[in-house]
Amino acid sequence: MNIRKLALTGLLATVLTFDAQAAIIDNTTFTTDTTAGLDWLDLTTTTNVSINTMQFRLASSFDSLYGWRYATATELRSLIGNYLGTPLALTPNPFYYAMVEDAIDGLIDMLGVTYSNGDLNYARGIIGDQNPSVTGYQFISTLSADDRSSTTIPNYTDTVNLHDGSTSMFSSSISIGSFLVRDTQYVASQSRVPEPTSMALLGLGLAGLGALRRGGKTNNQTKHLVQ
Repeated sequence: MNIRKLALTGLLATVLTFDAQAAIIDNTTFTTDTTAGLDWLDLTTTTNVSINTMQFRLASSFDSLYGWRYATATELRSLIGNYLGTPLALTPNPFYYAMVEDAIDGLIDMLGVTYSNGDLNYARGIIGDQNPSVTGYQFISTLSADDRSSTTIPNYTDTVNLHDGSTSMFSSSISIGSFLVRDTQYVASQSRVPEPTSMALLGLGLAGLGALRRGGKTNNQTKHLVQ
């Protein structure tokens, strides 16, 4: 690879890295998907709240949840795909996905762990999709991270179940929150500090450009001497 290609490759990789890191942002109490333009409220702030109570709070202008709404399975699927950097692959069941271990651990931490059992962590929440089989019931979505290991099964899988059962208007559980979204209110910081990997890539690109420029000057000087 010549110097020009090396420089351009380094700079392009830096830009792509910044874009990928900027897609999903953890703001502690909510997570921002900059690609979809949505904020996701931390699930742990809405556990043990029934649909009936939640709908009242979402509609009350004096409530802290005013302006939020239930997310759909499609929006949650999109969030996971944006986090992974690739859309979830189509399966015979469009609501269930299994992936490699640690694939979505970070996203579960950002969205909020509603239930934990050793190396099993779950982010469970009610979504806006209605269960057509039962009037008044809404579906529950579950993201799970299984970090167990054994001699027989060294790697367990992380899973996503967008329609993991449903719940009635008046039921609530301490281990189930609500997947709530709003149009993003996140404003990117102008002083965002690049991570070490990004700095290394940027340095590679700049070093390559510098070498290219010095090489150009050397060639010009050599031409003058020959003339």
